[in-house]
Amino acid sequence: MALTATMHRFEIELADCDRNVHDQLELRVARHPSETLRYLLVRVLARCLEHSVTPGEYLEFSPGGVSSPEHPALALTDATGAMLRWIDVGEPAPDRVHKATAAAPEVAVYAHRRSDILLANLRAAELRRAERVRLHAFDEALLDRLEALAGRRDTWGLTVADRTLYLQAGGETLTGAVSRETL
Repeated sequence: MALTATMHRFEIELADCDRNVHDQLELRVARHPSETLRYLLVRVLARCLEHSVTPGEYLEFSPGGVSSPEHPALALTDATGAMLRWIDVGEPAPDRVHKATAAAPEVAVYAHRRSDILLANLRAAELRRAERVRLHAFDEALLDRLEALAGRRDTWGLTVADRTLYLQAGGETLTGAVSRETL
């Protein structure tokens, strides 16, 4: 008997001062049986940090979730369906990142673990169009604590200022930086 996905619900008050984005998000996110909680949380944080309020732009999770390897974890598209930004989570292989740079003019990767190893691997691959790729990494202590507080139904207050996250979750305020590297 196959295991089924677990639904997680997030109500997020987003205030991204770095990009002047303020919005209320209500997300229902399916957690694949093989997906770790940390990976899911990074997918949700990436969704928040990539959130667009520009008319005619649509940011969506992959239709098949993590079980759909031909699609990015998130995609920012325009009204015609053309991909504007391929957004991946985790530790994508260099060939996947190469495919992403061919599919979209911008590529963002949000690491859920050791970003230094991922960055070294991607740089060693000497990807064409590497200038299109930006790698984001979260403060490990923030992710550890968020993982301990997370449930299947969460309410967050997320403020982003100067690449620092101020996250109210589970009755606590968590703070941590988001680093950004280019290849």
